[in-house]
Amino acid sequence: MSTLSREEYERACAELDLSPMTDDECFSPEIRERLHASPDQSFVETIFRRLAHARGWGIMHQLREKRKQLRWELGRRFARGMSRRQYEEFCTEASIQPAPDDAIRAMAADYLAREETEDLPDFNLFVANFRDQGIWRESGSNRPEQGAIVSR
Repeated sequence: MSTLSREEYERACAELDLSPMTDDECFSPEIRERLHASPDQSFVETIFRRLAHARGWGIMHQLREKRKQLRWELGRRFARGMSRRQYEEFCTEASIQPAPDDAIRAMAADYLAREETEDLPDFNLFVANFRDQGIWRESGSNRPEQGAIVSR
């Protein structure tokens, strides 16, 4: 899958005397999920769509890189998960609504399931996954030590 930065996309459009789409248009499902133009479109329209498609994937690549950096940063800041206070403070920083702790486990499971099939699962679910790790750590007194044999 080819990707284009905004500058590369605009330069390619200028060379073909085409007016570039906005990043929102390039990232729209209509463009991103449809590589080929319809048969009734001209060669130039087909090339225009292919350029926009490549720009849409360029945006996806940028978003993946940002998410990877954020995962690294959160892993560094909250190596053992987030406490409730840390979670609420981070949600305030990120301008997202914190979820109640009784919903976190389901959100984290949803995030992990979506991570397998989606490019960028919902940001709230992503952050909830770090809070879930904190909840698990906080309830640590109820779980056996690592490597311990548990009889039933």
